[in-house]
Amino acid sequence: MARDLTAGMITALTAEVVEPVMMVDLLFDTPNELYYWTGVGDLDFNGNTYEGVGQLLTITDIQETALLKAAGITLQLNGVYSDIISLALDEDYSERIATVYFGAFDSTKTLISTSFQAFSGRMDVMTIESDGQVAVITLTVENRLVDLERPKVRRYTSEDQKAEFSGDLGLDFVVSLNDGKELVWGR
Repeated sequence: MARDLTAGMITALTAEVVEPVMMVDLLFDTPNELYYWTGVGDLDFNGNTYEGVGQLLTITDIQETALLKAAGITLQLNGVYSDIISLALDEDYSERIATVYFGAFDSTKTLISTSFQAFSGRMDVMTIESDGQVAVITLTVENRLVDLERPKVRRYTSEDQKAEFSGDLGLDFVVSLNDGKELVWGR
C-alpha cells in the first residue's frame, strides 16, 4: 500500500542514523488498555502514554501485498510481570483491537508526529509460556480480511430474517408459494 510520508518522516528515514519506533495498542476492556513501545521509558503518542519495553517486545514482519489476502502478525512480550499475566488469563481478549504504529525520532530525539498506522487487526490466540521465573506471552493478531474466509451461516427463512429485523414480514409468505399453486408464464 502506498503511503504519503511527510517531509519530516522522509528526512528521518533517509538520515545517516535512523531511529525507528514501533508502538502497540492492545485495547482490552477499559481500564485494561495496554500501550507499549520498542524503547525505554515513557513515550507520549496519540494522547496515550506508552510504556517502554525495549527489546522485550517483538513484532513479526507486517506483510502488505497487492492481493486481497488476510495476513496477520504475531506480537511477543518477554519477561512479563504477574499483573500482565493475570490480565492475559482473566481478560476476554478475543476479537479486541490491536494496532501497531511505525514512527521515527528526528535528530533532536523527538518523535515525529506523523507516525503512521502500520497494522490493525483483532486479537486471536494468546499463549503464555513460563518456566517459573520468566513468562513469555505470544499474541496472534488477525487482519479483518480473515472474515472473508469464514462461512456465513444464514438461512432464507422467516425466523432468520426476524432474528435480524424483528418486524420484517417479507419472508412470512415464502412457504405458501410452493403449496400447489399453478403459475402461468407468458401471455
